[in-house]
Amino acid sequence: MSMKILRSNRPQAILFAVVLGFSVYLIGLFTSGPYSSSWQNSSPVFQNIRLQDLGWVNGLLGFVLAVIIALLLRYICDKHKLFPEGTQLSFLFTLLFLSLAPEGFGLSALNLGLLLGISMLDYAFRIQKSNKPNDLVFMGSLSVGAMALIYTPFSVYLLLIWIAYLYSGHTNLRGVLISVVGYIIPFYFYFSIAFLLNLESSFEFDFAFHWPVFSGSNQPFYILFLVLFVGLISIGSYINALNFNKIIIKNNFILLNVFAVLTLFLSSNQEFGYRQGVAILSFLLVPLLSNHFMRIRKNQMGNIQFYGLLLLVVVFHLLGL
Repeated sequence: MSMKILRSNRPQAILFAVVLGFSVYLIGLFTSGPYSSSWQNSSPVFQNIRLQDLGWVNGLLGFVLAVIIALLLRYICDKHKLFPEGTQLSFLFTLLFLSLAPEGFGLSALNLGLLLGISMLDYAFRIQKSNKPNDLVFMGSLSVGAMALIYTPFSVYLLLIWIAYLYSGHTNLRGVLISVVGYIIPFYFYFSIAFLLNLESSFEFDFAFHWPVFSGSNQPFYILFLVLFVGLISIGSYINALNFNKIIIKNNFILLNVFAVLTLFLSSNQEFGYRQGVAILSFLLVPLLSNHFMRIRKNQMGNIQFYGLLLLVVVFHLLGL
């Protein structure tokens, strides 16, 4: 079936996207081993959740979260005009990238962080075009604080909120203080509840930097090849988006670039990893790919690239990388 059908919102396009997305997701589910939750140990929240006791419910929750993330990311991208409207490509691509990380198949810090990360991105996009951004800065920082409760190093995304604030042109000390307060509030409420209910409430910012060439695994190189493949086929559409879109949309893409840099930094954490990093990078890769396949004129070349990407992800799963 031609990739072209996914450019529309027709029932056939929705069915095609759902079947393809769910198929790759299920292949990943059955070929992926149990994920290590060691990188979640710094999370105050997950110290109080015994995932092994959830059984099949954990897998169901992971699937539901993945679908919600795919739908919300498509909504945010449509809302902020990151790609032309009326496409099912973003839903499919989000499921593809989520399936690369074992944590995508259960209730995890990754899935919950992505869910809150969509809210954070929405606020960042709204902040940079607002004439009175302080309220939005507070809500965006609140989202980052909630993400940091899930996994403490997610705190680095507070820089994204501050950069969006600078882009608004209405930066002042009051807004910065509001941002700090917004970030702290989730911790205040959590530790208050933890004290009342006698829950585990310790946390640590554990970060150990490493380069992929020293990791002793082919996984980082395959992940790098996959990202380079996406970048090579979509770079033309990305440049056009920066050259011909309105300044607000350009700024949205610039903020996505900042988000990508912060995510790459996060992925260098010894306990986090590159599969998780690429799942989070879906926030940038999905708009890039959707733009590319919506604008490509040669259907045959589009089909080759589209099914080539699907094949790369499926091979990744089947080889157990």
